[in-house]
Amino acid sequence: MPHRSLDIWLLREHQLDPELVPAGVLLDARPGDPSPSDVGPWATRATHDADLVSCDDERPGMAGRHRSGLPPSEFERHTVGAEFGQGAIEEPFVDLGWVDRRNDSGVGEQRGAVARGRREHQWQHRSSLAHLRGGAHRYDDPVAAALPYPNGCAVVTMELQRGVVGDLAPMPALVDAAAQRGTLGACGAMVRGARAHDVPVVHARVRWAADRRGTPLVTPLISALARRPDQMLEGTAAVDLIDELGEVGTDLSSWRRHGLTPFTGTDLDQILRSLGAHTVIAIGVSLNVGVLGLCLSATDLGYRVVVPTDAVVGVPADYGDTMLANSIATMATLTTVDELLGHWAG
Repeated sequence: MPHRSLDIWLLREHQLDPELVPAGVLLDARPGDPSPSDVGPWATRATHDADLVSCDDERPGMAGRHRSGLPPSEFERHTVGAEFGQGAIEEPFVDLGWVDRRNDSGVGEQRGAVARGRREHQWQHRSSLAHLRGGAHRYDDPVAAALPYPNGCAVVTMELQRGVVGDLAPMPALVDAAAQRGTLGACGAMVRGARAHDVPVVHARVRWAADRRGTPLVTPLISALARRPDQMLEGTAAVDLIDELGEVGTDLSSWRRHGLTPFTGTDLDQILRSLGAHTVIAIGVSLNVGVLGLCLSATDLGYRVVVPTDAVVGVPADYGDTMLANSIATMATLTTVDELLGHWAG
């Protein structure tokens, strides 16, 4: 439905010079229409439910017409008898096509700003990705990543339990990948270094009841593991932490019975906030699911995330490298255990 008042309103409201208006904006001009300089402050419309409503057009040369541009009978048919001012909201009629054209330049400027910001912040992941041979992300800026200081940090371990990646684990591929990369030794070094710098350590752990109550079997992974009667049973050695973590008496644990990630439906967020933590150092297994979920949820909750890449692993191990370079790097600062502990000691 054409609306001549649209173009006139835009001209008057925005005080536009008619000579500068792009060709094609005055879409519905008719012989005898007033020029923009003659237009009074009448270029409005009203909406009632889904129908356009209006009133008599008082502009010069528009007597007997409604602001909709329709003759009265046609207007009444389109508005199913709605009367102006009864439940109607008077508002300017905006030429969305013209606004889109005007916004094109603004969108271009925004995209340019995003690109500039991306280039300015690429340095944050430079050193953290240097050791990932064959990684997809390559940054040439020589400035090193900004690492956090101990204050405000907390180390969160992901399922570093005997029944997941230890001597009682049912998935040898994960155990082998961790052994191949030295992941468990790096995790042990990370938590010992954290304790030495008074950085709290919180272990995200899983345990199941024998009858699986409280553990929805809704994923292929959990359903497969649940077929083992002794899988991660509470009160058994399978839920114990691995020996590589050393003395854990001063550490905290956050337990869950459900799902695949450590924050949803657990007390982990409250534990971290009670400790004054704003930065999560994420370590453990695996990059396929658990560590990825840990990083995503932590950032969703407003934590900064740092991942020592030698203290995490995926299956196969090369896939874990791909995850680090292409997914984890977009949400976390990547480093190594030695880099981070050296920064804390420095």
